[in-house]
This record gives sequence, structure tokens and C-alpha cells, in this order.
Amino acid sequence: MSEMPSPRWGALVRFLAVAVGVALADQLLKLAVVNHMALGESRRAFGSLLSFTRQSNTGAAFGMFSWASAALAVAGGLVVLLLIGWAVRSAHVQRDLVWPLALILGGALGNLSDRLFRGQVVDFLDIHFWPVFNLADVALTCGVIWFGLRLLLATESEPEPAAPGEER
Repeated sequence: MSEMPSPRWGALVRFLAVAVGVALADQLLKLAVVNHMALGESRRAFGSLLSFTRQSNTGAAFGMFSWASAALAVAGGLVVLLLIGWAVRSAHVQRDLVWPLALILGGALGNLSDRLFRGQVVDFLDIHFWPVFNLADVALTCGVIWFGLRLLLATESEPEPAAPGEER
């Protein structure tokens, strides 16, 4: 009989699968946009609700800090390393944080890949009342909001359940 994987490895695999899935989906969409749209081109997708508009961004959110592209790449790399380190050490214990932190890691990986391989981040989702963004930005934003809500709504009387066979 084969042994069941430990809860530690199961949580880590789920964390990495979500993060890699988000980053891969983001990169595939960006590849389609780059291959089929000129910079600045816009195409309506859902009437006036959403357009695909190809833009590039060397800065952070909303184009801020465009002069610090290298520093943003280093910061993104540090976020990736810290989240992977957290997952290896704590994903099996803090299971309620696996999903939001996996979204953050996936978004960070998607935008970091752009910075490293394109020298800029490709943005393409245009909702017309907000700056153009991408799937990695959506994942990052959702992950940060979910993580923040989890921390705000946590109470001291809710101890994390220990994984079977694990000591606290």
C-alpha cells in the first residue's frame, strides 16, 4: 500500500498549484494580447463594460514609480521568495491563508515574469473608469483583500487546528 501524503505536502501542493495556475493563465492571456494587438489598440469585449486595451507599464500600480523598474523587479522577487518560504513552513498549519496567499504569489509571479522577460508589465483589461490592468493584478488585489479580511475577522478564540500528527 502506498502512503498518503502528509498534510504538510498537500497544503504546499495546493498552494503552488493555485499560484502557478494564476501565473500561467496571466502569461497566456498576455501572450495572446501581445501577439494579436498593437500597443495602444483597443477592442470591445462586452459592450461598454469591458475592452481589451494593450498597454505596457514599467512602474507599479497606475504607472507609479516607473523610474524604479529594477527595484520593483527585486521587490517582486522578494515577495515571491517570502511567500514560498511561508508555504514550505506554515501552509499546513495556517490553511485558511493558503488561498489568498496563493493568489498573491500567482499575481506576483505573473507580473515579475513580465518585468524579467519583457522589461515591462503588459496590461490589457480596460473597464473604462479605472487604469488598464491585467489578470495578475486581479489576483493580487483579490488575494490582498481576502488576506486582510481574514486578519481583521480573526478572533483570538479561534485557534488554528493542528494538522493530524502535527504538534502546535
